[in-house]
Amino acid sequence: MTLIDVVVDPVAHLGRHWFLGDIYHYPSPGYHFDVTMANYAGWFVVGWVIIFINQRVDALLAARELASGKAVTLPYVPAKGLFAPLFWAGILLFNLGVQAWLGWSYQPEPGVEFDAPEVRKLFLSSCFVVAPVLLLAAIQLIKPSNRPSDAELTAWLADYPSPKLASRIP
Repeated sequence: MTLIDVVVDPVAHLGRHWFLGDIYHYPSPGYHFDVTMANYAGWFVVGWVIIFINQRVDALLAARELASGKAVTLPYVPAKGLFAPLFWAGILLFNLGVQAWLGWSYQPEPGVEFDAPEVRKLFLSSCFVVAPVLLLAAIQLIKPSNRPSDAELTAWLADYPSPKLASRIP
């Protein structure tokens, strides 16, 4: 979440120049394109809290399933593991697009203070932050060693039956 915030918050801070509007201010400008380090520290803590809560809820649900005595079944949804990464990648790419538009195409009204070269720097630094993460994610998706073998799928299906998935195994 903090990595996404490094791209999103500086763009949101420029909201008065695009359709988002002027939604917040900092008491004093921060070091990272006017965003304070306290903001990033806050999102780091929020990310950890969300992970902690999700792990506790997951453990509670798993214990409830085991206590019920019924076999756990999971519906087969093709590419369900891509939903969240594609959602977050979409947010990042949208914000990069806004940065590029503001940096190279936006024409502020006369008398409106706007620093286009600074926004271009923001775009380039955001690309350097995001590109390695997106590249590593893409490599993991296409890497053959990350695909389960038929034996692994069969073992998984023994624990979590899914007729649709079972029909896909040769």
